[in-house]
Amino acid sequence: MLDIKSKSSKLVAFLMVLFIILTSSIGMLLSYPKIEKLSEQYRYNIYEVVTDILRDIVIDNYCLYYKTITKNNEMPYSELFMDMNTNSSSYVEVEKNNYIEQFNDILNEYSYQLEDTLNLEYYVLNKENSITEKRSSSEIEKLFDSNYNSKDIDEKYDFYIVFDYDDKGNLKIEKVYGADKIKVENQIRFIEKEKVIEDFVGLKPIKNAKFVYAIPKDLAYADNISDRKYEVEYSSIEQTAILFVLLTLVFFIVISFFIPYRGVKEIKIFNKIINLPIEIVFILGMILFSLIIISPTFLIPNTIANKFELFLNSNIIYLEILNLDLISTKTLVYFINIFYWIAVFSGVVFSVLIFKHILKSGIKNYIKNNCLTYKIFKYVYHKTKKFIKTLDLKDSNTKRIFLVSLINFAVVSIMCITWFIGLFGALIYSVVVFVLLNNFYKQASEDYNKLLDITKEIANGNLDVSLDEDMGIFSSYKAEIINIKTGFKKAVEEEVKSQKMKTELISNVSHDLKTPLTSIISYTDLLKNEDITKEQQKEYIEILDKKSKRLQTLIEDLFEASKASSGDINFNIDDVDIVSLVKQTLVELDDKIKEQSLIIKSNMPNDKLILRLDSQRTFRVFENIIVNITKYALENSRVYIDIIDFEDKVEISFRNISKEEIDFTSTEITERFVRGDKSRNTEGSGLGLSIAKSFVELQGGKFDIIIDGDLFKVIIIFDKK
Repeated sequence: MLDIKSKSSKLVAFLMVLFIILTSSIGMLLSYPKIEKLSEQYRYNIYEVVTDILRDIVIDNYCLYYKTITKNNEMPYSELFMDMNTNSSSYVEVEKNNYIEQFNDILNEYSYQLEDTLNLEYYVLNKENSITEKRSSSEIEKLFDSNYNSKDIDEKYDFYIVFDYDDKGNLKIEKVYGADKIKVENQIRFIEKEKVIEDFVGLKPIKNAKFVYAIPKDLAYADNISDRKYEVEYSSIEQTAILFVLLTLVFFIVISFFIPYRGVKEIKIFNKIINLPIEIVFILGMILFSLIIISPTFLIPNTIANKFELFLNSNIIYLEILNLDLISTKTLVYFINIFYWIAVFSGVVFSVLIFKHILKSGIKNYIKNNCLTYKIFKYVYHKTKKFIKTLDLKDSNTKRIFLVSLINFAVVSIMCITWFIGLFGALIYSVVVFVLLNNFYKQASEDYNKLLDITKEIANGNLDVSLDEDMGIFSSYKAEIINIKTGFKKAVEEEVKSQKMKTELISNVSHDLKTPLTSIISYTDLLKNEDITKEQQKEYIEILDKKSKRLQTLIEDLFEASKASSGDINFNIDDVDIVSLVKQTLVELDDKIKEQSLIIKSNMPNDKLILRLDSQRTFRVFENIIVNITKYALENSRVYIDIIDFEDKVEISFRNISKEEIDFTSTEITERFVRGDKSRNTEGSGLGLSIAKSFVELQGGKFDIIIDGDLFKVIIIFDKK
């Protein structure tokens, strides 16, 4: 039931996250038309402000007028148009040629630029010589006629303007389409007042000429006009998109906080992301922040303005190579946007979940568990601290090494400073170091031989050898040899104790096997008597059955204990719900518990507690412990069973009050064939706790028994894996 509930919680959390991310991504894409519509309020007419377009058109008047006067460019621009105020305080006569050169360069540059501004159509008429210049597919010269109905031209062009210069150079703007005429006139007057180079260098007026410039609605070329129009469109979309993205993200973050943290945490992939190191989270956060920043400033404007489509269409050969020619470029752009927003919203969801995880675990714990920098610093700190501890300056050898290191550092530093003199110093220093090292080696060799002699004595069985002599640099090893000698003595004592235990073990095994076997032989002989009644026969058979099962149990426990002791057991490791397993054991042993009138008080988690264990062997552990409790616990007393879930481990404890005085130690009770009653009157092999302890330890757990007066407590600890 709990498993189904957990899976349901995981599924709901996963579907909720998936639904929120997908709907938000699709919703964001569907909002593009709304963004485009709202962006119109931020757009301005590029023909009504002092932009490069109007300024270029005004200067282009001079470049085109120049062509109508001199077809072969036989005179410079400065000769026709340069107006220099030589009375200006800023004018310098010696720089005159430079001013002329700069003036010509500027107009030449505008002339070249005019040739590159392909979207700008024009028609020029020099009224004095009737020479014209034209670049247009339409008859825009008809706009010179004030009575001409320009309806057809209006439908084709986004903007056009007609200039008329009289014989005195006065400018009249006859027609303007696509912008406010008054605003355009004001901007052009402002432009004409500007000086070309310095305050004293201007342009002479054009005389007797008419100009018409037109910009089509559909721009066929990429030039400064298309760039300017795109900039205005891009800027307006960008301003609208920033507000839209900001509001969407705020709303999405609020919605994300309603995602159930517990359900999401149980999903493995989410759990791994939540527990990523802080440094990786920071890098991913920076990537997410970059994606969020560029979405309104790059992705949305370029998508709405069809820049991505133009790019893909211009690279259609690559699409064919990738077998993407079966889908339209517009569809491909939509897919790119969807995946982009899925990545952004997924990042936001994970950011919220990580934030909730930090709140749940605490900032300090989160840093300790997830910060690689903290772990590295802690590791280096402990290693440094450990190294410093090893530098026992009280030890004579350490003092010598430390002193020699300082002297060596000082001498080498001096030699490096003195350079040429240092070469002779290095020779003397090398000789001194050689002598010192040679003496040190001789002393170390003598100490080593002493140490070797002592180890040979111990190897020959002389554990009372004297270790009072000074071993020089091997003094630390002398301490270890003393420990080895002590360990040998302890091992001998343990061996004596082991032999004694083996004797007791044989005696206990003999007694436990002999008792049911003797009963079986005796009652078998009684059954052979023909004079016994059917009631007696039935009684004897029941006794034989009971004793044979008792003998079978003893033999099975003996084999189980033998395998456990040798470690020759194959465990079937799987996910085991430790809470359910303890409850199952209590249910199966309910009759024995009730028979002793024991009251079970349990404190267990409500949720599942999954560990990687062998369920059958672990059940046997709990069964042996609870059976042991039913045998030796005080009748009508309470038995406490606690399961505590720590961050990195699980602790299971069993507590009961013994009905007999406890006169054994916690170590003795887990020895094989040891029972709670030394008279061995109760049934059992005395192997229950020994087998339980072996099964726990072979699965990587800890098994401890605590005795406090008549309180008997078993504690089992398993690490989470």
